[in-house]
Order: sequence, then C-alpha cells, then structure tokens
Amino acid sequence: MTQAAAWASHYQQTATEKKWWKHLHTWLAEERYLEDLPEPYENPKEAAIARARENSLRKTDKSKESGKSGLSPKTPVGRHTVNIVGTDVTGGGWTQESELQIKFRIEDGDHEGKEFSHSFKLMSADESAQDQGLATFRQIREATGVLEPEDTSDLHDKTLLATVRAMGRIEYAPL
Repeated sequence: MTQAAAWASHYQQTATEKKWWKHLHTWLAEERYLEDLPEPYENPKEAAIARARENSLRKTDKSKESGKSGLSPKTPVGRHTVNIVGTDVTGGGWTQESELQIKFRIEDGDHEGKEFSHSFKLMSADESAQDQGLATFRQIREATGVLEPEDTSDLHDKTLLATVRAMGRIEYAPL
C-alpha cells in the first residue's frame, strides 16, 4: 500500500498524464512495487528527443540483423574476373569492432571496368558475423595466393574469380 501511494503521489507531482499511469491490476501483475520510482524528464522536448533517438537505434539494430550482404549497391550478378584495387579497415584494436572493405574492378565481360566493394567483419561482438567475415577473408586469401598478408595492401593488384549470386551472396576462387 505504501508503494502504491508513493507512485500515485509521484504521478501527481510530476504532472504525468493519466494515460501513462499504470492501472493497479497491471502494476501488481508486473510487480512494479519492487521498482524505484521512474525518473521524470524535466523538459518534454528532451523526452521526445530521447524517444526518437531510442527508436532510431532500434531501427538501426534491426537493419544490421537483417543480413545485409556487405556488397556495394548494383554489384552485377554473375562470374567475374576481378582485380583488387583497394582495401580499407575501419574500427580497430582487439576489443573493438573492425571491418574490412575490399574494392574490386571487373576485368572481363559486359561489366568490364565496373568497380564494386565487399565489406565484412573481422572482429565483432556478433560471433556469427565475425565467423562469416573471417571465412570470407580466408576465401579471398586462398583465391589470391596471399595466405598470410602482413598488411591488407599485400592483396592489391591480385586477380581472382568472384561469383556474385542473387541476394548478395558472393564466392571467391582462384583463376
């Protein structure tokens, strides 16, 4: 009873709209009486900004979970002889997320001269993404013959076969 009275008093003191008050049966069922009183926002504008930020973070997390392939847009589907024209590592350190982006130029067929890139995780809190990224990197190293590069620039000017499939799936093989 003491907690219920404290919550009701809190709602009144903070001028919380009635639509945000917990009904007694919900408050009891959710065991809210075990929780501390909520911290009110001093400024309604700050509350709206915080909600918008929280919602955008949720959307960002969902888009990352959706299985984005890491290929640049409009990468042509098919088998291509490609040359590695650049690499870029983002993030860093052994405790941070890091991603490798490899830039390719197609050297044959209808798409000759077209460039695309493929990004994948080398280090990630998401173990599955990291495993997939390391498998891709191993495939590229085996396809280029550079099994133990000292630097990503060791991969530059190496030619290999890239098979791009629908839904952004890609496989690398030696020529």
